[in-house]
This record gives sequence, structure tokens and C-alpha cells, in this order.
Amino acid sequence: MSGNRGTLDWQKSEQYTTGLAPKVSINKNNYVIEAHSDQAKKKLYCGVCQVSSNGKDFSTKQLGDDGDHYAEGEQPSLAINDSNIVVEIHCKDNTLYTMTGVFDEKSAKVSWGTPVRYNPGRAPSIAINNIGGHNLVVETHQSHDKNDLYFNIGIIENSAAGLSIKWQHSSAPSLGKNNRGQTPSVAIRGNVVVAAFRASSGNKLYYLFGVIGTTGIVWNDTPVNYDTGRNNSIAISEIGNVIEFHQSSSSNQLWYHTGQLDLKNKQLELSAPNKFEAGRDPAVAYTKITAIQVHKSGNHNTLWASTAPTATVPGPQFHFDLNMPISF
Repeated sequence: MSGNRGTLDWQKSEQYTTGLAPKVSINKNNYVIEAHSDQAKKKLYCGVCQVSSNGKDFSTKQLGDDGDHYAEGEQPSLAINDSNIVVEIHCKDNTLYTMTGVFDEKSAKVSWGTPVRYNPGRAPSIAINNIGGHNLVVETHQSHDKNDLYFNIGIIENSAAGLSIKWQHSSAPSLGKNNRGQTPSVAIRGNVVVAAFRASSGNKLYYLFGVIGTTGIVWNDTPVNYDTGRNNSIAISEIGNVIEFHQSSSSNQLWYHTGQLDLKNKQLELSAPNKFEAGRDPAVAYTKITAIQVHKSGNHNTLWASTAPTATVPGPQFHFDLNMPISF
């Protein structure tokens, strides 16, 4: 971190394409995968680039290459793990569809499977991890007609037909007692899961801390209010550092928090909010080398991205539990 406690040395954002609802993920080799919808909310596109070892430099031209039209729909979310398995979820006509793919670093392309009908819903978020020799997937979304939150947990299966997600539940269960909200975002590292969301009414932002146990995710009973705003996104680095982005509740100002996981108390240690640039719909990904954020312009359908080096950011002193306690 540099400057005031909790700030990062962000490079100035650069435009990389046009579209809506951008999302981003990154693997251990700093390959970035981005997804967004077109301005008509009908087609989904995927872009790829690699951030340099200094945590700063990347190609906006590569990231904004709209040659990879991979599905029909809107509100995409995607994630890549260190085995280069990619999972994706998107919305089409208030129905969620999931996709799996494999990223090839040599060609810098994702080989996608076909969309699989999943559940009714909207505003989905998905994350994937490597744990106990398995590729563990966590998904959360908002009800298609209410402000109820749902989650599911699954593993990647590989068969002659290709990759697929085997879900623990046939339909996504409620995220927890009285946990209603909007636009959830989920992140996973080791056996730790964090979900951030906006209140079902009003502008308060909350997070839930969860640990994967033998029966699934064991969430803390009470969500923690950490700020006000909307359109939040959260990410965890492989050494346990946390970053959260959101938009102001009343303007196009973007803000971010940095922090760490506190496993002992099952909570986040977050900085005060840091003022960022103007924009909407931010998304963020985080490693021990770099953080990358993407967002939409506040007044136009242009998409922007920037990075911040994180190699000098100290992490909490612990190791993730990489065992697989849950069985499917």
C-alpha cells in the first residue's frame, strides 16, 4: 500500500471497449479474463490480457477484443482458477445459465462449453477455487422477482462430454435467515467464502463471512454493515488480502476498501473507504502481484480498466485450509 493506510497505487484508467456490466477475474500467472454484455443486453463477450510482472502494464487492445462472442444474455459473472478452469453465469429473460471453459495461456483463448439452464434469478456472481484436488465453485444471486439472496456450492466434473458443474443442491437455497439483499458479489480462497451485497431497501452495504464445512458453507449469523453504496464487488488474494469496490449510492463516484481476512474472528479488517474515479458498475480481481478493476463510464457505455501493483502489500499471517471437507 502507498500513501494513506489502505490505499493502492492505481494507474489511470484506460478505455478498452464499449458495453455494459463488466466483470473480471485473474489467475496466478496474471492472465485476466473479462466479460461484458453489448449495449443491447443481448450478446456476451470475453476479452483476455496479461498483466506484467510489475503489476501495472497490460494491453487494453487485447482486453477489449470483442472477437470472442461466447453467449447470449446479460449480467455476466465469471471466474478463473489456477488450473485455468473458467466458470461463468449470466442472465437471460430472468433465468440464469452457467457455462464452463478451459483457458489456454498459449493462445490466450477460452474454449467454452454450452450454456446450461440453472435457476430463475438475476444479478449473479460466481467464484472458483482449487481445494483438496477439486475445483470448487460458489455461486450467489438475487431472486428474479424479489430481493431474496440465494447461494449454491458445487464441484467441477470432467467427463467425455466435457466439464460440468455438479451442484450440492438441485435448486439454490436461501443464503441464510433474514438475509435479503441486492446485487451480491462472492469471493472464495481456500475454505473461506465472503459474500458482499446491498441491503434489500436503503443503501447500506453488508458482507457475510463463511467457512466451508462438511455440509457446505457455514455462514456467520449476522451480516456486517461496512459502508453505504451500490453495485459492490469483492475479491480475495491468495495471501488473504481483500479488496472491495462500490459505487456511491447517490452519484457516479467509485470507492474502494482494502483489508485482510481475520480467520480467528471470522470477519474482515477493512480500511476506511478510498475515493477512486467516476464510474458505474465496478468489478475487481486481486492477486499478490496486482489488483485490476473494470467499470462502466458514469455517462456513457464505455468500459474502463486499470491496475495497481500489490507485491508490497503485506498479507495476514496464516495459511488457508486447502482440505476438502465437503462431499458431493
